[in-house]
Amino acid sequence: MTSSPMCSSRNRLRSTVYSSFAFACIAGMASAAWGQDVETVVVSGYRATIQSSIEAKRNSTVVEDGLSTKDIGSLPSLSIGSALETIAGAAGSPDNTGATEFAIRGLGPYLGLTSFNGRDITNGSGDRSVNFSVFPSELMSGVKLYKSQEADFVEGAVSGLINLSLVHPLDATKSTFSVEVKGAYNPYAWRVTSGRKQVGFRGTMQYVDQFDVGALGRVGVAFGAQHDEANNAQELYTSSTTRYACSVAVSAGKCTNYTTAQFAAAGTSYADQLAAGKAKDFYLVPSSYTWETFADESHRDAVFGAIQWQPNSRLDINLDGEFSGYYSQEDQQNLILNNGNYNIHNLTYDAATHVPQSADGSSYIYVKPNYHTRDEIYTGGGLNIEYTATDKLTLTADYGYSHTYRPTVDRGFYLYAGYFKPTTKNGVTTYATTPANIYLNYSMNATGGIIPAFTGITDTTDLDAAHGAGAFDLNAYDRYNSQPRFNRENETRFDTINSFRFDAKYDVGGWIKNVSVGVRYSHRAYNYFDDTHNISLNSSLNTLNTASDAAFLTLSSGKYVYKNPNTGLDWYNTMKAANASCRTPFTERNFLNTAGNTIHSWATFDPICMMQQFTGTSDVGPYDPENRSPLSTSVRETVWAGYAMAKFVIPLGNNSLSGNIGGRLVSTEEASSGLAAKYASTAVVGTSGTTYQFNPVPGSFIASPVGGSASSLRFLPSLNLAYDLSEKFMLRAAIARTMARPAPSSLGTGFSLAADTSTTGYAQPIDAVRAGSISVDGNYALKPLMSWNYDLSLEYYMNADSMFTASLYYDNFQGAYDIGLANTTINVDGTDYTMPYAQIINSHRKSYIYGIELQAITRFDFLPHPLDGLGIKAGYTYAATNFRNDDIQLGNATNPATGVVTPGMIPSASMGEYSPHVVSAQLYYDLGPFSAQAIYQYRSHWYQDFLGGNTQLRYYRAQSRLDVRASYDITSHLNADFNIYNVLNTPTVMDMPVVGDLRQYTVFGPRYYASLKYRL
Repeated sequence: MTSSPMCSSRNRLRSTVYSSFAFACIAGMASAAWGQDVETVVVSGYRATIQSSIEAKRNSTVVEDGLSTKDIGSLPSLSIGSALETIAGAAGSPDNTGATEFAIRGLGPYLGLTSFNGRDITNGSGDRSVNFSVFPSELMSGVKLYKSQEADFVEGAVSGLINLSLVHPLDATKSTFSVEVKGAYNPYAWRVTSGRKQVGFRGTMQYVDQFDVGALGRVGVAFGAQHDEANNAQELYTSSTTRYACSVAVSAGKCTNYTTAQFAAAGTSYADQLAAGKAKDFYLVPSSYTWETFADESHRDAVFGAIQWQPNSRLDINLDGEFSGYYSQEDQQNLILNNGNYNIHNLTYDAATHVPQSADGSSYIYVKPNYHTRDEIYTGGGLNIEYTATDKLTLTADYGYSHTYRPTVDRGFYLYAGYFKPTTKNGVTTYATTPANIYLNYSMNATGGIIPAFTGITDTTDLDAAHGAGAFDLNAYDRYNSQPRFNRENETRFDTINSFRFDAKYDVGGWIKNVSVGVRYSHRAYNYFDDTHNISLNSSLNTLNTASDAAFLTLSSGKYVYKNPNTGLDWYNTMKAANASCRTPFTERNFLNTAGNTIHSWATFDPICMMQQFTGTSDVGPYDPENRSPLSTSVRETVWAGYAMAKFVIPLGNNSLSGNIGGRLVSTEEASSGLAAKYASTAVVGTSGTTYQFNPVPGSFIASPVGGSASSLRFLPSLNLAYDLSEKFMLRAAIARTMARPAPSSLGTGFSLAADTSTTGYAQPIDAVRAGSISVDGNYALKPLMSWNYDLSLEYYMNADSMFTASLYYDNFQGAYDIGLANTTINVDGTDYTMPYAQIINSHRKSYIYGIELQAITRFDFLPHPLDGLGIKAGYTYAATNFRNDDIQLGNATNPATGVVTPGMIPSASMGEYSPHVVSAQLYYDLGPFSAQAIYQYRSHWYQDFLGGNTQLRYYRAQSRLDVRASYDITSHLNADFNIYNVLNTPTVMDMPVVGDLRQYTVFGPRYYASLKYRL
């Protein structure tokens, strides 16, 4: 190939990667490659996808956008998430492997729904969004986003319905066979020093064919398989998910903590108490600060297939099946300052936001090496039979199955920094033979960069025989020699849906084109099991937690104490041996080189080695082999629905008014059951008094499971209209009542107890319980969120490559979620106590969201060749809402019995994942065998719930990202493709519980992909 005189090859590469393609240079290359004659070139590549998507939107009966291809494996994206981000109004949540959850027109994933081949789909997250990384884009034939509703859709979408689809093999244009090999390079993986792979691999095979089987009709087959290996290293600074509202009064110990519930119980608000001089001002502080590095490896094996059989012109049978197994493992190394609310002094803070600017404090410090594994295994499929009974009557039956199994196991070890307490007698100083925890002094300053600077970390509590007083060396392995503790946590989710539908469509003729009626049935079974096996090896226990603990816990003087199963050594001598043998080099080069950060390395250890050294096994197993826990959840959802809908075409003026009108009647029943643990108290006598620790009694629960059932019946009418103003202009309008059911994880009924042990003492254990808090999984009685949705859009179809649309939308919610106070039963030391707690409840207040959505797609074919291959696709969405979410600890609190609201201490958040501004833009070049894209996404700040509903508010700061892609057809059968994901190395920044209070900063770097694809 002759280089264009406009630029050198080196300049071409740089402009491709960092300047969003110098398209004039590319066009020059293209011209040299295939000459001036383009009239005979068949439309293909990204241009073909654009044309297909415009055509689909033009012919749709609802407001929709999407990407569709005529052949399997032709979606021009690295993932389904990346494809969705190019659709106007869709905003993805950031992730180091690509966006996995989406807000649509400002409405979060919990208000939307995703279907696969028109069926409900499961996931491993516990909500109703979908982990799109499970579904290879190479095996999909299209993705559509329906922004308005019609009566025959799957129920449950206020914001929109995303549908992923496999190809129908008899609808394909021809038989195809392709093999693609893709390599991936992650620069951040190079920085990891633990030997993890830097280069990833993805191999994909697709096959589609059609057969004439004589008297048996026609048969089509489609099959796709993929193996993907990736590395997803990242680094982060984070703080705990709990924020204390600390009184500004200086305390030598833990700060005095305020909550809205305390003021609500007193019948007043914080503001009133402050005005009366009964409460001091407050500042917000986390319970801990963490620096963390990930070394991650993952692989996915996916197989998707479909068989289509048409015995004759009246019968069409489609059978499809899907399997995707996504497996990942992470070596996580954490450094943690454990007491963010202890001994805070020399404080400065922002009086408006209550966010500290600088402070001195004291804290325990520990390292936590952790080995994290997660599998997400999806199995699905279905059978669809369509029968044309007469020339006018068509009957369709469909059965679908969807199942997700996601076990997550963390095996971590806690190693605290310790010192050897001195004792002086007769002028002679001796040191204890076992260490005690160090309270380190530190200074924090948040004014010099995005990450707070932690300096002056010193050990001044006592002299240390080996190290002495003064600066504490975070990298000194032998300083982490106190309070060894292991933690094994297993979270397992099962989500299964069986669904059935039957539809009948009758072609009427005349103005009424056809009438459809149908029934829907689905049954969802969601189970969540949480098992935490946690033992402090330097303490004693009254009973064995589990039989396997007998290997390393031995009975001594009526207590179970640690004894090494291999050597017989006590915990301290085992600690010394394990510390020496399980050390690892710090896992990353140049860790978190970001403005403000002062901590770049610390002592790291192998968590599996540590567990092996202490317990004699690499995995101690579950705390409760039967997976019973107060945090476990079992939810059953049964949905029946019936609908009727008419499609019409009415002559009006010189054109016609088309659309559909109909309604759905939906019955939903939610049933939830859980366990309430029995708790035992342990008195802890200290110099400041007696406090109590509470632990669940292993395998012991109150007699009656907690839970119940609730049902709802909703009628959902819908109307869609489309009017051709001219050959090129179309006016659309849509009205629908819609609903979104609460996430299965937010319907749980189990609860756990966190007692307060921070005061000077309690007369009785129950006093500590009542001063603490109860965490509840959810509320089984939550009703669906209801909305009236209104859409109006003007669409201009200039030609096959160009479309301009402007849409107005307004959604009027009849409910939202509030925080309410309720009662439950806590069993402590064999006695039941009634305790109040806060939970999510439905609200009757009105909420709304409205916005405008603009979209432009055009090809600059008026430019001289070869610049006529340039084009642009851009979308912008603006949304405004009065929706409100309140912090469960510090926000407004509503008494569900009286409706009285106690004002909160911090501002309310908006709707989950609502961003006022969302931009997606693509500059593309597509001419002959060459295609290239620069893809830009931006979304303004947003609030995001924690899984299962908000505990404390968290916000993501505004984010933009740039991806680039180039593709070249070397021959008619061989294609080369090059992608860069996250070119700008955009970090993910999170605040909590108010905007400006940094909770987490994550960075994972760009990813480079190159592939060769052979296609017949």
